[in-house]
Amino acid sequence: MEEQQEGDALITFFKQNWGNDNPVARQMMTSMLMPDATQQQAVWFNQFQKACAPADNIAQLRKPYDNIDVSGLLPDIEFPTLVIYCAGDVIAPLSEGKLVASRIPGARLVTRIAIVI
Repeated sequence: MEEQQEGDALITFFKQNWGNDNPVARQMMTSMLMPDATQQQAVWFNQFQKACAPADNIAQLRKPYDNIDVSGLLPDIEFPTLVIYCAGDVIAPLSEGKLVASRIPGARLVTRIAIVI
């Protein structure tokens, strides 16, 4: 229930703020989606938000992710697997990355990556 509420709140936030003229809202979303971004990357992503799809489209693209559950398939993966988690991600908690890696036999979890744009 709490996870559903968080997902709904995020979708509402996207609908109300994606691509608008408020630089604070754009920077907040950049910080959520790219927590380790350099200054140059953050500036690029802030501009990207204004140039791409309308807010309603972005919100609709996000909504299905909250309903995807592949956890039952993870134990059946039979090849080397690297689970990559962006440290500091506020949208997908580290516990989810750890859960995925723990359910895939032999998987390795990497928790810090560089964002390259």
